Amino acid sequence: YYREDYNVKGIYENEVYGGIRETLEELTNLGYKLIIATSKPDYLAEIVLKHFDLIKYFSYISGAVKDIRSTKFEVINHALTYNNISNLDEVIMVGDRKYDVIGANENNIRSIAVLYGGYSTMEEFIEFPPTYFARTPKDIINIVENINSK
Repeated sequence: YYREDYNVKGIYENEVYGGIRETLEELTNLGYKLIIATSKPDYLAEIVLKHFDLIKYFSYISGAVKDIRSTKFEVINHALTYNNISNLDEVIMVGDRKYDVIGANENNIRSIAVLYGGYSTMEEFIEFPPTYFARTPKDIINIVENINSK
């Protein structure tokens, strides 16, 4: 019942966190390629991104596909393969759950765990620590720019 409701109505009941639009704009202006790697089906992610006018910031959506790509590892790996990304030093996964960090670790890429929005806490990442933490959307820009200035 959850999926039936979400697929029709729930996807429009989301809100964009404060600072996200500006963060995506700045990362895009700085020349970073942004790709979605979501456990949701890609068509649902596309609907949400279009609804909130965020799709323009992303070059590709890699989503879950039943019986083909169901784990975060598979979703991230597909995004990397489809986009011909071989230099993993240039990749960082930004996510709000431990599964994002696990998928990043399994693909040998760095991760930023976001702590804003209320979906996760520091405790969630004790067993699966990310490379970095972001308490605000602006922190993501600071982390990425700090990595690239080294």
